Amino acid sequence: MSFLSRMLKQCRKPTGWLGEWTALRMNKGHAKLTVWGLSHLAIQKDDVILDVGCGGGATISRLAQTAPEGKVYGIDFSESSIKVAQKTNDELIEAGRAEIQYGSVSALPFPDNTFNLVTAVETYYFWPDLIADMREIKRVLKPGGSLAIIAEAYKGGKYEARNRKWVEEGKMAYHSVKEMGELLYEAGYVQAQVYEEYEQGWICGIGKKAV
Repeated sequence: MSFLSRMLKQCRKPTGWLGEWTALRMNKGHAKLTVWGLSHLAIQKDDVILDVGCGGGATISRLAQTAPEGKVYGIDFSESSIKVAQKTNDELIEAGRAEIQYGSVSALPFPDNTFNLVTAVETYYFWPDLIADMREIKRVLKPGGSLAIIAEAYKGGKYEARNRKWVEEGKMAYHSVKEMGELLYEAGYVQAQVYEEYEQGWICGIGKKAV
């Protein structure tokens, strides 16, 4: 197995001590991307938010700062990621402002109409069934709630050659700006908007659940 394959395998599902290191690395490496993506959202101070594929938990910390009167939940199907995310957010968890648990995007362990916002940072590439999983997220969103998919690789951008190598090696989902909008509509979202930061190679797709 090549080094790139091993790296992408850890990105898909961090495991063991290397997985914990990968989750910590993600916290730092995805920081600027996350700030940019979240800047396109009007997060309210009392929002209830879910971060799908929460990795090392840095996005949970950032969301909790933005919604100080709300609560942020995180799920991941990597035990290594959960361990790091819980340590990263131990004070928020102790205060009852965050909750992190094992879970899959394909079967979210939450009731219908729970969240004002669901975020997914650098994770949608690996979802088992993209449209079905986006619909599962829509199930747990409140009417008028939003899904935000934030990613640092997309089809047709400045770093297409690099990204194509990653996608082929890791068998990852990969979409253009136009295709991202189409995916959101196909999954049943309304008012889909897709933002592109060409120089950085970033994309953010946002869709709302109909009221």
